[in-house]
Amino acid sequence: MSTLLEDIKVDLTLFAREASSEGVVFYTGSPKPPVFSPQVFELMNFLEKQFEQYNLAHRFNYLIRSESISASAKNPTHFSPFRKEDYYLPFLHYLAIQNNKVSAEDLNMYIQGFLKLNAKSLSIHDTFILKSGTTRAVTNIRFAVDFLRKQSLVENRTVLGRRSLQPTMLGILALLLLKLKLSDDKMAELISLTNQVSFYNTKSYYCYYPWTICNTPEELIESMNLIKTLNNNLEAKNKINRIITEYYNFLVKQISVDYEKGKLIIKFGFHEKFLLFVNSAAYNWDHSDAILLLRNAYRSLWESKNTSS
Repeated sequence: MSTLLEDIKVDLTLFAREASSEGVVFYTGSPKPPVFSPQVFELMNFLEKQFEQYNLAHRFNYLIRSESISASAKNPTHFSPFRKEDYYLPFLHYLAIQNNKVSAEDLNMYIQGFLKLNAKSLSIHDTFILKSGTTRAVTNIRFAVDFLRKQSLVENRTVLGRRSLQPTMLGILALLLLKLKLSDDKMAELISLTNQVSFYNTKSYYCYYPWTICNTPEELIESMNLIKTLNNNLEAKNKINRIITEYYNFLVKQISVDYEKGKLIIKFGFHEKFLLFVNSAAYNWDHSDAILLLRNAYRSLWESKNTSS
């Protein structure tokens, strides 16, 4: 079988070369427009019928490539796909370190960039194309974005009413507090794709846990002073101090941590109270300057770590 497969690969290489030279260029506006070949169309149609006849799984996103994906194809039962929960913190981190103002219009671009960056962690199950026509990993990341919006970690709408991907004040502060309080190895583990179920990727955990690390808002502010030295905007710094104090005084009355059982204890009706506390979407619009300062500081912390290492 392996010899037959190698012979087929050689024949297909020659076939593709000939089809490319005889095909018609499709002008799609891309720098390298694709070539359409009737022979390729006929071949793919034939292969599709063969796969269906023998019930062969073949619908995978072959544009996502890595050694781990190739290895999982040889032993697919030894791997499992990532769940939407596994993408919560890694994708929030990915949005937060972008240099530009992230827009929901570019969600697909960010998803593809994230998957390319993390391809070494994916398996063939993540690249499987579902009945909906989308790649499983892409679908799960979109579900993760919906969760981040519902948890007020990613903005839902911009001031102009457009869909947004901007990390909110709560989202960027949660990331910063985790970065400042956890070891580099632990933080790197949290923002990496992993199938390991942990305290940190349970629902709502990392959103609010950072606020329980310190005993007073002043202790939190002291932790934040490290990142605030990266910017000279005094007005934004003072605003951040006020916001941290407001968040802390509200959150510590609503949540506690049961370390023995490894879970957060959140009071009934918390989310409704939280939405009232942040005064709807306008809260993040009013603090956009402070959010930008914090995002730049968070990205700088990672850039300085990468430079030093």
